[in-house]
Amino acid sequence: MERGSTGYVGQAVLIRNPSAVSAACLTTRRAVWEECGGFDQGYGRDLWDIDYCLRLREKGYRIVYTPYAELVRLEDSPEESTEDRERFRLKWPEWIEWDPAYNPNLSLEEGYALAWPPRVGRPWRG
Repeated sequence: MERGSTGYVGQAVLIRNPSAVSAACLTTRRAVWEECGGFDQGYGRDLWDIDYCLRLREKGYRIVYTPYAELVRLEDSPEESTEDRERFRLKWPEWIEWDPAYNPNLSLEEGYALAWPPRVGRPWRG
């Protein structure tokens, strides 16, 4: 994001607990890193940070995002490979479908587009 951007619905300026963060801005204690096994090298450079964060959450750790850190990225990150994306989908299907940090009214395939058909039922319809 550009400096000063508030991000999608202001999320870039909120302290919050997302499901995961990019390795470009991830810090963790060495003992926790070792306890959770570090990055899974099977992903190459793609999705290993997200996989690591989800393993942290499984162990009961929180992921904390703060808007008070400013990071400078000098290179573009590579696109995830098809193989990495499929491996990730097979390993974490429940997180992809029901990520508590992602609005269930939004699409899983099209960024922040509305999901169609809706991914959630209407509770008043049983």
